[in-house]
Formats: sequence, C-alpha cells, structure tokens
Amino acid sequence: MVQLAVVHQSNGQSDPLSRSWNRVYGTIGLEHDNFIANFRLEQRLDAGGQNDDNPDIVHYLGRSEIQLTWLPGRSTASMIWRPAPGGRGSVLLRWTYPVSTERHDGPRWYLQTFQGYGESLLDYNFRQSSVGFGLTIFKL
Repeated sequence: MVQLAVVHQSNGQSDPLSRSWNRVYGTIGLEHDNFIANFRLEQRLDAGGQNDDNPDIVHYLGRSEIQLTWLPGRSTASMIWRPAPGGRGSVLLRWTYPVSTERHDGPRWYLQTFQGYGESLLDYNFRQSSVGFGLTIFKL
C-alpha cells in the first residue's frame, strides 16, 4: 500500500485555545499473514508566520510515524510510535477484543495506553500518560 495525502488538523477553538496545522505525508504499508506495518513521513506546511498557533509542534510530534498491528485470532494489538527530537514524541498501545465471540466485526472492548506528547492537540507540548478502557462501536 502506498498513500500520499494532505491533511488539516484543528481543535476547532478560537484564540487563545486555537491549535491547528497542515501537513503533507506519504505512507508505505506492508501486510503479511497477521502482521501489518505502516511507515509515514510528514512535512509540515507553512502556517503563515503570525497566524501560527503552534510553531514548535514538529519538535514535539516529530515528522514520522510507525504503526504496527498484529491480529492474533479474535484480538487486535497495535502500536503507534511517533519519534521526535530530544526524546519527545509518543507511543500508543492498543488492544481490542470482540464483545461477542460469534461476531468479530461488531462492538469491541478496548484497552489503550498513551505515553508522550500530542495526545490532544491543545496540549501537544505537555508530556502525558494515560490509560483508557471502554467499548468501541466501530472496528479499529
């Protein structure tokens, strides 16, 4: 799989809580048996000087992303790693399991943990750790 895209991300707030950025990226994905690997490189697009809500966002979120997914039976396990300069960046680990063992494409239990920068766009420059547990209606 190869993907090229332009993306705009915003938290939809007005100043002083406004955060947004535009970037172009390319992704290469490989799949073999129960494993999927995606590697993405990004380039931030110029925000236009004074209107830049977060001029240093790349220093916290980096310019690349590696996503690994493993599908052992009914479960899914994935890791998203965003390396960034100076030991910043983030790691997200996620595990899901179907609520009903007869219906794999229905609701799923999930458990996830996050460590690093950028869990929310508003607090992209604050190091955070979180754990989440819940129910997802759509397959991840």
